[in-house]
Amino acid sequence: MSENNHPQSDGTPGPSQWGPPQPRQLPEPAGVPHGLPVSDSSVSSAPAGAARLQYPTSGSTPVPARDQAAMAWQYAPYLPAERDLPTRPTHYHGFWRTEKWRWWRVLLAAAVTLAGFFGTGFAFGLFGYAIDFARTGKIDGPGTGLTAGLFLGNNLALASLIPIALLVSLVFRQPMRWMSSVTGRFRWRWFGACLAWCLPFWIVLATLTSLVGEKGELAMHKDTVFMIFAVLLTTPLQCVGEEFLCRGIVNRGVASFFPQTTRLLQVLSAIAGGAVSSVVFMLLHNAGDVWLNVNYFLFASIGCYLGWVTGGLEASSAMHIINNLTAMATLPFTDFSGMFNREAGSSSPAILLIDLTPVVLAAIVLTWRAHRKKITNVSAPGAAGPTAPPAPAQPIQPPAPYGQPGWTTGPQQGPSQEYPPQGYWGPRQFLGRVGAVPGRIRWGSA
Repeated sequence: MSENNHPQSDGTPGPSQWGPPQPRQLPEPAGVPHGLPVSDSSVSSAPAGAARLQYPTSGSTPVPARDQAAMAWQYAPYLPAERDLPTRPTHYHGFWRTEKWRWWRVLLAAAVTLAGFFGTGFAFGLFGYAIDFARTGKIDGPGTGLTAGLFLGNNLALASLIPIALLVSLVFRQPMRWMSSVTGRFRWRWFGACLAWCLPFWIVLATLTSLVGEKGELAMHKDTVFMIFAVLLTTPLQCVGEEFLCRGIVNRGVASFFPQTTRLLQVLSAIAGGAVSSVVFMLLHNAGDVWLNVNYFLFASIGCYLGWVTGGLEASSAMHIINNLTAMATLPFTDFSGMFNREAGSSSPAILLIDLTPVVLAAIVLTWRAHRKKITNVSAPGAAGPTAPPAPAQPIQPPAPYGQPGWTTGPQQGPSQEYPPQGYWGPRQFLGRVGAVPGRIRWGSA
């Protein structure tokens, strides 16, 4: 007996007895007399060749509330958040100056930054005092100098500028990832390369300083282990936080008052943003010595230059991290209570030669590497226009009762769209590989 004419034990006709496709009707609502005619005028348009479901209309039989809700409900279209990104090639400092730029956004960004910085600074200051009290059982007064707890609190407060800067970018309707660079991401590989190229210059500086400079007494004390972990774990974050504040928020905020339409305006905006942000960086260190202030200003200006050349904060952050870590290499083994002593007369013009020589050399090398590696320093992410709107949502068809099909888009294979009777699967067929061309299947091919 052939497989297509096997006997049906449950009385279901076999494939040879299947008739032409027939439209299916939903079960009659409860309370409606059997055989009451229903209209198909309420049925929405169906795909070509689809069998039409018969739904009752308001003129004949009310549609149940459950079916009405299922027929009317549909997904709301997804509307992406509006973004405001440059539409012409723009350097890092001018990224906030777009066609929809408004001056009051700069003031709002400044307010958010100040509120966030002073709030986190106060919180981490209390945290630092709590650390000192937990370790020593007492809290030193403000005139006793820097303590291990206050050092940690200061670093964490400056590190909090990273998330603050990311939130400030939302004020200008730009995703947070564009705060790091003009490519919309923090370029970790380039950042690692900058660390590797900067490190030799500061190693040479530290070696020469130890040979010709004053040799302080190095010894273990009660804060040594704590300070080793505090320096290694929080100093890099402190450096990056200062970069996001000065080379990021302040630099971009000031430069945004200049349209980025011509080369001259781009240069002028870079000078203005770099000058103001460098002054902020200088004031942030609260130095009373003129030579220290000049040193901080020039260091910050070189950082702004690296942002122009490389299109991001990775190079200046790497240089800043190497500078601070090498300067604090012996800090855990010395008396660091006078670390923030920057009063007038605490420095001399020689500091400019000592501290800025590796900075200038590193900037030259990083500029060469950026040109050699073709590091992106301008971009226009808004030139592509907004994302194409999604396709309109389709209404959800009400679920058909068990055994009743919905729309059918092809010829029916039997009296209904149900599966064939259990136990019947038809003869096995070779369908070929995925993507194979019909009629050209080669058996045994790989």
